[in-house]
Amino acid sequence: FSPHDVVALRPNSQPPGAGGAPLCGGLVYRVREGAVVVAVDEPPEEGLEQPLRLEKLANEVG
Repeated sequence: FSPHDVVALRPNSQPPGAGGAPLCGGLVYRVREGAVVVAVDEPPEEGLEQPLRLEKLANEVG
């Protein structure tokens, strides 16, 4: 991952490619060793207390 990547946050328990709506989407703001900071417009009210998976999405701006 690198800054400005478009990503979706999904529960880690959901199989990759299973479809369904992500918890939220956003942009990678910062990448550090052991951490990725994602900027989101509207964080979900619940679901962030579980292990999450980041999925890199195609950047539609271009």
